[in-house]
Amino acid sequence: MRDPQALMSAEQLTNILGQSSLRVYDCTTYLETPPPGSDDPYVAVPGRASFEEAHIPGADFLDLQGEFSGASTRLRFMMPATAQLEAAFGRHGLGTDSRVVLYSIGTMMWATRFWWMLRSLGFDRAAVLDGGLDKWKAEGRPTESGPARGYPPATFKAAPRPGFHVAVGRRSQGVTRDKRVICYCGGGISATVDLFLLYQLGHDRLTLYDVSMGEWAKDRSLPIETD
Repeated sequence: MRDPQALMSAEQLTNILGQSSLRVYDCTTYLETPPPGSDDPYVAVPGRASFEEAHIPGADFLDLQGEFSGASTRLRFMMPATAQLEAAFGRHGLGTDSRVVLYSIGTMMWATRFWWMLRSLGFDRAAVLDGGLDKWKAEGRPTESGPARGYPPATFKAAPRPGFHVAVGRRSQGVTRDKRVICYCGGGISATVDLFLLYQLGHDRLTLYDVSMGEWAKDRSLPIETD
């Protein structure tokens, strides 16, 4: 494994819970069936309710769609401006010297999405919790309920890395050449699992097509293969 510190076991997290620099975040979002007549393929529902039912002691909750996605477009989960991310992470107590552990429920893709976002901002002190909350609970490890207590606000200063995600309108600027691996999915979330694994396998030139088919499929001038 290229970077063992990017994947943390439940036992490792248990051993460092309570450290002053530690920041643990539940990143869960649920994709639910839209109401009849809606043109949307799904409704994104923050996992705050399940967080308040049970979460890792001391954890905070991150609302991907509400705080960490662009608000100027109908496309889901688009990477917002750097200033918005700096402010949002700072509100949740993430600073330059923080040690971050990210987890989600049912699938790791919400955690890997935040991991990739942080890496794209130049922050490398983040790990994904192996097995998420499901494995944590299955092992009988402690949880607590109720709203997040939160962390003291911090100053988060990004150092963006170019080429980590493809923004809208940049499809023709040479980012699809064969020496770069571009991962995509329906909305730029599950593709981050592939990026996480490719990174651990030693690949360097990795790019996320942000919002992915959520943008591509709406542009009728672009080709789509079905085979």
